Amino acid sequence: MAGGPHRRWSVEENLILEALVDANKEKILGKRGELARMIYERLNECAPDDNSRTVEKVRYKMDHYINKLKRGRRTSRAKPTSPGLVGEQIRLRDNTHLDSVTTCPSSRRRQVPKVVMSLRSSTGPRRKLELPHPPTPPAPVKQYPGPKLSIREIQGPRQERMKQVNAQTLPRAALDSELRGTTTTASDNERSARSMMEVEPWERKHIEILRSLMAQGSYSAPPRHSHVRTALSNITLQIEHSIECYRQAHPCSYLDLTTASDDARDLSQVSFTASTPSTVVDMMETASSHPAIWLDDILQLFISNAVFTWAFNGFKEDPQTQMPSAVQRTFNRLAQYDPEAVRRLNIATKLDLLDATVKPRLPVYAEEFQIRLFNIFKSMRVAPSETDPACEVACGSPEYSQAKHREFKKITRTVFLDTLSLRADLARCDRKYFAQFFKQGEPFDEESMEPHRQDMENAFRDSTVYICLRPAILSFPRESDSEAPSPSQGVVVVKAKVVVTRSSQA
Repeated sequence: MAGGPHRRWSVEENLILEALVDANKEKILGKRGELARMIYERLNECAPDDNSRTVEKVRYKMDHYINKLKRGRRTSRAKPTSPGLVGEQIRLRDNTHLDSVTTCPSSRRRQVPKVVMSLRSSTGPRRKLELPHPPTPPAPVKQYPGPKLSIREIQGPRQERMKQVNAQTLPRAALDSELRGTTTTASDNERSARSMMEVEPWERKHIEILRSLMAQGSYSAPPRHSHVRTALSNITLQIEHSIECYRQAHPCSYLDLTTASDDARDLSQVSFTASTPSTVVDMMETASSHPAIWLDDILQLFISNAVFTWAFNGFKEDPQTQMPSAVQRTFNRLAQYDPEAVRRLNIATKLDLLDATVKPRLPVYAEEFQIRLFNIFKSMRVAPSETDPACEVACGSPEYSQAKHREFKKITRTVFLDTLSLRADLARCDRKYFAQFFKQGEPFDEESMEPHRQDMENAFRDSTVYICLRPAILSFPRESDSEAPSPSQGVVVVKAKVVVTRSSQA
């Protein structure tokens, strides 16, 4: 740790270590100890990034502490020493004690010379025997006879350690060198002035975990658009397969929106602009009766709206977890000195909580969404009559219907889980992602939409959206605070899939 003047520990660095110590006090943390542990493990990284000496000093101290543990010393009684120096006590002739007089660095210990002796054997070749030379006794410390000294330590205005000898104030390093009869250099003063901070083993673990996390604790680069398109294409194929299984398990003639549940009405309002729920029902029934719209399209509309409203846009990137008061106080104090460090700390904490608390619960959320979607279909489904010829073809045996129903549940749960997993991965990127729905009557835009069927390619200029079967995925900068930013500010990652109609027919 050579080079550069000694720098005192800053206020925020002391706060960091104080927070690490407080992390072990369960009476302060209460029942939210797990959250506090993850947050406190990152507090040490709030030290200034441009100060490499701080990191090296902490690492040196931790290594020094571990080595002392390996040697079996009791560190609780050990006195802190300067890096690379050995502290000891020297008794003067007049019984005056001086504490922590600095001697030669341990790295400069004298090498013991070796004595080489030759041994001659009558039957074998000559061998060399190396014996250590007897150690040279250390030179006695030169003492100056004189009157008994009255020595006491005092603190100067800048916290410099001084000594007062016979009413004459001298720097401690100068006095020590005078008593030893040696000359004190600037480097010796620097080494003797360094203070070492005791770091417990659990603090070492916290600091190392924190350093490794914060090195990768920022947002990652966004994935390629092709990766997101492939994921959504697979989700769309699974939705179509789930519709096929549902119709085989539960034959349906049409959907009666007058008996629809509240969730069904909310999902219908995503696709239509209406002032009242009754108007939304009328518009949905009109769309369902259109000759170009099939029943599978209406079912896909509800599933897509549910998937991208509940699982994609409804995904909470910031875990709704209340911070303990001790953690919040530490954050507020650190923000006064280094707001950027606190911002990075919040990001690392959010990403860690995302992996620790949100991702393990994604299967539970997928199961809940699957049940809600089935209840929506159940509230609107109108089964064909037994005399209907289509019922004889659609209806199978009870065992067959139950098997298809289980398959529908499994596929739908997979659709929600894949969407939640994709959204969780996008939450780690340095851009926000949002699903943009297009309502009926909006003009067709080739940059953000693609037709559901390819038979109207020549009519795009005068076409409008009839229904949106899959929303567009837009990305926005993280600096935007709005949950649903303006589409004009976003970048189209995946185009929406829409059913279009001529403006004159709208």
